[in-house]
Amino acid sequence: MKPTVYCITATKNRHTQLERVVRFFLNQTYEGRMVHLIYNNAPSVLRLNKNLPPDKFLLINNHLHLGTGKPYTTLGDIYNDILKFLPPDAEIITFMDDDDIYLPEHIEEGIKGLERGGLLSYKPQKSWYKHGKAEATLVENTLEPSIFVKASHIREYGFSPETKTSGNPKDLNNFSAYSHYSTDHGDGIITPCSDSWAKRYYRYAESK
Repeated sequence: MKPTVYCITATKNRHTQLERVVRFFLNQTYEGRMVHLIYNNAPSVLRLNKNLPPDKFLLINNHLHLGTGKPYTTLGDIYNDILKFLPPDAEIITFMDDDDIYLPEHIEEGIKGLERGGLLSYKPQKSWYKHGKAEATLVENTLEPSIFVKASHIREYGFSPETKTSGNPKDLNNFSAYSHYSTDHGDGIITPCSDSWAKRYYRYAESK
């Protein structure tokens, strides 16, 4: 039996980006059970489109640290709070950042790599990366969202509270660095972008 995979997206009301990554999730070819856990750490409340399969999505709206009751200051704290919502059936954890690109076989190939290596975690050699409006690029893999790791290991050790707070190497403590990319349609409902839109990225990737 194929392991149950939970794909974690930690976001801050980045509505348009969420709709894109939800489509990438829905297009995955992995035949085992997959659940997309979306953690919206913004005061605004988002909802899932009612047509999305409820057994494949778990949306949590929470912008305050569960221990201190104060706004989050690090990504590590967010991930540790996410673990408190992780259902017991989770066997593998991976991450899907809302501004990166995931080809349909991403999870399927990641699980194969994890099983082939026989270790606690696996990371592909390269990943597709897209930041803001920049062109998508295939880069040597330094991206944390590409990791596949056994849930038992994460449950035992958790995440470092100092886990990077920003992609800006000159200001690692600038937690709000990405907030200006946040966009909202106004309806607060997460509806996956069109499949034709996603396929444009697939064709782009295949041409490289």
